[in-house]
Amino acid sequence: MEENHSGQKELQERVVRTGLCTGCGACVGLCPYQASYEDRLVFLNRCDLKSGRCHAFCPRTPTDLQTLRESLFDKTDLTPEIGAVRGFYLARARDPRIREKAQHGGSVTALIHLALKEGMIGEAVLTGAGEDLLPREV
Repeated sequence: MEENHSGQKELQERVVRTGLCTGCGACVGLCPYQASYEDRLVFLNRCDLKSGRCHAFCPRTPTDLQTLRESLFDKTDLTPEIGAVRGFYLARARDPRIREKAQHGGSVTALIHLALKEGMIGEAVLTGAGEDLLPREV
């Protein structure tokens, strides 16, 4: 695999000067040679690194998906059919009232129900064939 060497110079040419920079600050947080001033990226000092973190972590630069997969997953986790898989899980709601009205076992409905009940979320918008998927006692 061919290595891509890109640093501050390439970031300036490919992202900043072309107007692709969104001002997210990823490069500023990773590089002592750059700063943000009045919503603009400022290059404080010239950097000669061939492979800079500023370029590697910028969301506007190309991502090498194969290298990313190889760094995050073991080779045994990579399947050509569906990509990286660490495990398959089958789930269904424990509450029979949810299961009888929900589609495919009601696991998503049960998780939303729990999140509402525990106060993790305040509201949820769900779509489905049924009119009222959650029990009234919520």
